[in-house]
Amino acid sequence: TDRVGHRYVLDGHTEFVVESWEQVQALLESGNEAKRMAATAMNDRSTRAHTLLVLTLTQTTTSGFQVRSRLFLADLGGSEKVSKSKADAGLAAPVTMVGGVEVDRLTWHEYYQRRRRIQETQHINAGLFALKKVIEALHTRSEM
Repeated sequence: TDRVGHRYVLDGHTEFVVESWEQVQALLESGNEAKRMAATAMNDRSTRAHTLLVLTLTQTTTSGFQVRSRLFLADLGGSEKVSKSKADAGLAAPVTMVGGVEVDRLTWHEYYQRRRRIQETQHINAGLFALKKVIEALHTRSEM
């Protein structure tokens, strides 16, 4: 897993061998603690990311043949309508002018901190839209 900007990018090499349900639970709890959460007007614990868990089960039959199954579980950060989630609350321009006179100024750090929530919302919604397009493409392909 690499950090790119303010996001983590999964490179496909995160894998753990587990022998018990307790080990699975410990991994899920560890992942949950690493997720960024934030309150919105719609939800007091809004996950700000998507999570994917791929559970691979391998079983060896009595004849020595290996059977492998995969279960894909996705926890998608919820799509948010900005007007309902109030993700833009506190968002302000770096400089506020009234009648040609500067009445307020934010530092660039303050400005980008206030933009963080709206940018997260935009990224979540863009990710869900991309997922929708993939599912539609797979569905269209299966109809051919």
